[in-house]
Amino acid sequence: MSYLLSQIWICLLLTALVAGLAGWLLASGGKRKTKQLEDKWRTDLARAENERDYYAGEVKNLSAIAEEREEMEERFVAEKQSLENELDALQKGMKFSVDSSKQQEEKLTKKAHNLEEQNTSLTAKVEEEQQVFSQRIAELEASAELSKTQTEDYDQKILALQSELEEAHIKLADTTNRLTEAETNLDVAKSNLSVEPSNSGSSISSMASGIAAAGSAVVASSLLESDADDISDNESLIDVNEEDYSIDVIEAIEETDSKRLNKLGIKTTVELLQKASGKEEIALLAKSLGKESWVVRSWASVADLLRVQSVDAVDAELLELAGIATVQSLSRANVDKLVESTKVIHRHVGKTTAAPNAQSVAIWIQNAAKLEPMLETNVDKI
Repeated sequence: MSYLLSQIWICLLLTALVAGLAGWLLASGGKRKTKQLEDKWRTDLARAENERDYYAGEVKNLSAIAEEREEMEERFVAEKQSLENELDALQKGMKFSVDSSKQQEEKLTKKAHNLEEQNTSLTAKVEEEQQVFSQRIAELEASAELSKTQTEDYDQKILALQSELEEAHIKLADTTNRLTEAETNLDVAKSNLSVEPSNSGSSISSMASGIAAAGSAVVASSLLESDADDISDNESLIDVNEEDYSIDVIEAIEETDSKRLNKLGIKTTVELLQKASGKEEIALLAKSLGKESWVVRSWASVADLLRVQSVDAVDAELLELAGIATVQSLSRANVDKLVESTKVIHRHVGKTTAAPNAQSVAIWIQNAAKLEPMLETNVDKI
């Protein structure tokens, strides 16, 4: 009996041992599977976080691109408006030049008619010529409101007229010869009207010389009885520096910009070149004026090209629009290509003066090669 009970207990213990071993094996397999699932979830979560960070970066880049595009659009609109304003100013300036030329031609024609009618009376001729000169002085005073250059040269032109009239008085022998000489020089004065009067001081001086020679026949006695010493003193005022002009000859410089430049000590084209000779100087001056660097660079280019003999303000601006930024680049330009470029620019801008021909451009290139550089060659990249 005891043996049977012992056998039963042994069987129960073995059964419990087998059950415990099976339970342990089942529990170990469940934990392993659970751990595998947790590892998979962690991997998926890390991948999802990486994708989230990637798309967040893409959204940030797109926002930056959108902001940059808006800034570029605003800059483009501002530059377009600036160009339209400059073009409008150029067109207004050209229209004024045409009207002024017509008025001057009418006045010269009227003067010639008066000379022919009053040839018999020297006194009447003197009075008529004084009236014509008074009108001319009034015209110079009126034009001074639009050009500071004409205002500054006003006294010099009057002295030049008096000197030329005195020389004509000495050379002319009689009234008939004086009238013939006046008609000849009047034709010369009319031909000078084809050159725009506001472009440079030299064109105005040529026109004044024509008027003076035309009037020499009628002022032979009383108008120019001034002392020889006074004439000698005044003749020294006729000489001007043909490479230096008032900054107001550059039509792109508005009145407000001109005043700001004057406050900075810049009143002439040479002074502008000295203060804007390179990239850094141009950037500094543009910042002082509240302008874009390329605007100030275009002013400096026109000022530099005005140093070339026979190039006036209109020609200089035409060359600058054609891509000629310095005297050095003009000296290296190809005649045929530059003529073609200026014709295209001239046609689109709508200037009233004739486009330069190949002969004129060739002369400009030769004259440019004789000048010392005042602008750095890298300014054309601004």
